[in-house]
Amino acid sequence: MGPATPVEVSMPLSGPVGTTLGGTTVNFDGVPAAIVSSSANRLSVYVPYAVANRAVTNIVVTYNGQNSPPNPFRVVDAAPGIFTANGSGEGQGAILNQDGSVNSEGNPEAVGRTVQIFLTGEGQLTPGGVDGAITPASPSPAGVPNLPVTVTIGGIPVAASDITFIGQAPGAVSGILQVTARIPAGVGSGAVPVVVRVGGGPSQANVTVSVR
Repeated sequence: MGPATPVEVSMPLSGPVGTTLGGTTVNFDGVPAAIVSSSANRLSVYVPYAVANRAVTNIVVTYNGQNSPPNPFRVVDAAPGIFTANGSGEGQGAILNQDGSVNSEGNPEAVGRTVQIFLTGEGQLTPGGVDGAITPASPSPAGVPNLPVTVTIGGIPVAASDITFIGQAPGAVSGILQVTARIPAGVGSGAVPVVVRVGGGPSQANVTVSVR
């Protein structure tokens, strides 16, 4: 699907993410997707906002002018997934403490303080999302999901008043959501489960935040 030697967009991002990388493009119903990495066996792209409200989208990968057959995929309003520290989708979440330091077993956050949770799959936004756009630092929040967002930490729902930020993560590509939530009283210490729901859809199981 791409070059033998993986290619990734340059970091830090300073402008819109393009739709061709390493000779590869990915189209959803003919709409090109912003692409952040390309290799022979794996591509990382952002599903275009244009597929919102469709039941199915057909994906075509083009590499060096050669097209794959169209591959149909079901479309849902939201499919939240929390980023994890090891990139596996399980274990310690890619979460920041209230002071901006990385949350980990060796650097847990206290009950009553906030953590920043990063995820994707939040669906369409208001104002509408722009494919490949870099979210500015202000105004804040920018690009709020159309569907309601809730958080549970250690099995305890976080009160709406304790979710202090919901919006596209500043400095990141549109499609990366930041949710800042206060760890509620009663949460035990150690690695506790964290779940973010967008609409009725929960994020994946087995993601944790470290609490002291």
